[in-house]
Amino acid sequence: MAQSLSQKAVNNFVKGLITEAAELTFPDGASVDELNCDLRRDGTRRRRLGAVYESNNTLSSFTMTDSETIATGDWINVGGDADLEFLVLQKGNTLYFYNKGDLPYSAQVETNSVNLSSYEQAGSAGAENAKCQFTSIKGNLVVSSPEINTIAIQYSSGTFTVTQITFEIRDFEYQGNTSEYYEEKSSPSQDRKYDTQNAGWVGTKGAAALSTWSSANSSKHPPLTHPWYAGKDSNGDFSATEWDRIYGGTTLTGNGHFILDFFTKNRGSA
Repeated sequence: MAQSLSQKAVNNFVKGLITEAAELTFPDGASVDELNCDLRRDGTRRRRLGAVYESNNTLSSFTMTDSETIATGDWINVGGDADLEFLVLQKGNTLYFYNKGDLPYSAQVETNSVNLSSYEQAGSAGAENAKCQFTSIKGNLVVSSPEINTIAIQYSSGTFTVTQITFEIRDFEYQGNTSEYYEEKSSPSQDRKYDTQNAGWVGTKGAAALSTWSSANSSKHPPLTHPWYAGKDSNGDFSATEWDRIYGGTTLTGNGHFILDFFTKNRGSA
């Protein structure tokens, strides 16, 4: 009987580096030792090239040690200029910027730098103890790390302007007993009052509409089934009579008037 020959790939190494498997049960496609290889998520690998000095390099005014936190990133479209790109270097708690428009890069360091210690979050272990991440948005550089409040850096004519980013969200959470919100309420709780304002009964026109409706309905709070502006008359003014004519059912109206800090949702101040 004729025999057929087939080949089996035994050196694809798609499982990467495994050092703890037994010899008799060692998985296919893995290696036990690596030297100067860069392993990729898709199973491929590349030779890790050595580092060399760039031609005509210039020494920096500062030095780096093995114990310091070092991170790099790219800032593209700097200041809205599509032809301007910076290499960003984090050295401990300081950011340095190198203009990549000319060689050698080491000679193109910007005069000004950014001190990250000024933007440490409460309870931080120090900006120098965490690597930063960088991204470019509309010509600005956004910098974040576990030890600092996220910042945005703007560049103009050699000057860096830093702004701390405040993360905010709209409040779409009802605080009170929503099963009663389709009914008017004579003695509303603080949660009901907050939810009423968060549903739009606030501000110059919203507050005036709430006052008008309450005056016409024995100081009660309105049902939260439709917005106050549903009761506008032909002149565009709020009318309690027109608003009461609309059947809202039991479905809650939209909310989200108040904007809260993402990390500290202080509804009392709102």
